[in-house]
Amino acid sequence: MNEGCAGAAEKFCAGVREALKDAEEYGSALREDRRAGVGERAVITVSVGVILVLLFALPDFFMFWIVASFLLYMVNPFMMFIPSGGAGPALPQRSEITEYIGKLKEIGAIKGAVTSNTSGIIEIVWNLFFINSQPLAPGFWLIYSIDILFALFRAITGKFDLMITLIIAVQSIAIILFYAVIWGMKPYSPGFFRNVIDIRQDVKEGIQGGIRSTVTILAFIGVGAAIAGTLVIAAMLLPGMTLNTLMDFENITLFKSLLPIVPILLAQLIIVRTLQGRASRLLLTDVNQTRVSALRERILPAAERIARSSREDGDEYCAQLEDLENEFMRLSVYRPESHRIGGGFTVYMIVPNLRLILRQKGNKRAGQ
Repeated sequence: MNEGCAGAAEKFCAGVREALKDAEEYGSALREDRRAGVGERAVITVSVGVILVLLFALPDFFMFWIVASFLLYMVNPFMMFIPSGGAGPALPQRSEITEYIGKLKEIGAIKGAVTSNTSGIIEIVWNLFFINSQPLAPGFWLIYSIDILFALFRAITGKFDLMITLIIAVQSIAIILFYAVIWGMKPYSPGFFRNVIDIRQDVKEGIQGGIRSTVTILAFIGVGAAIAGTLVIAAMLLPGMTLNTLMDFENITLFKSLLPIVPILLAQLIIVRTLQGRASRLLLTDVNQTRVSALRERILPAAERIARSSREDGDEYCAQLEDLENEFMRLSVYRPESHRIGGGFTVYMIVPNLRLILRQKGNKRAGQ
């Protein structure tokens, strides 16, 4: 009998049960948070009302809507910097980030072949950017679909020429497609980033396989990179240029047009924030349910089996326990967080679980 392994297995079982209980309680809280509060519903109603009033009151409402929508694309990221209430988490120290990345490599949560901390940070940022961008999709789909309709209407009525209509339509389609790709491909899913990194190995093998293999692989990569690069540039970098082009074409200055644009912009922010909150809650519900299922159906039964068996023959099960602990850690490398504005309009996010490292440090000190 291996007393050390048996004790570690029992302790691990207790930790998994506690994590399962926390995940189930968090899932229940997410389900209870479906409905907006009274204040939130009032703000949404007022926002829709403002849009309807301005629609009938402003002759150039369609143009102001389009201008506000491209301002929205540049302003919306800063919404997350509005204090959510409370002191907030302290910024991590560099040593904690380094240890966190090292732990991810150790348990196989990021590509083992990536040896530099910079590459590890890139993979983490990649995953967090795309998973937290996905909930923005429904709001942006709505806003920029309306942009296309309004631009076409102004073109039909002779208020926009063909060039400005095409610029607005192409820019809006690029944003819609960018978020459709995120929604459909889920670039944050396990293995996606490492598959991108592994393209280098595919190219190397293709070169070794001869000219035809090399040309085929390079052509495939070239087409994919061209499409991805065009989408990223068009969706992330060009909206500001599109806004400037539109304002120059219509002789608009923000200072003179502030009065009609600001209420439309605020209403658009509220609409996007509301849809983002609902989509993020559904996403976090799915992520949390996956974690609950993994803990309940796979990790906890395996841990209990190891705990029972290790009392009789611990040496055989110590290695299995270590593998199971690494699998459990891979489920814990990210954690949910929420951001609120004025106590409402909650948006759920995924953030690095640096508590993982702090907890490990605490366990090591306790064991000394």
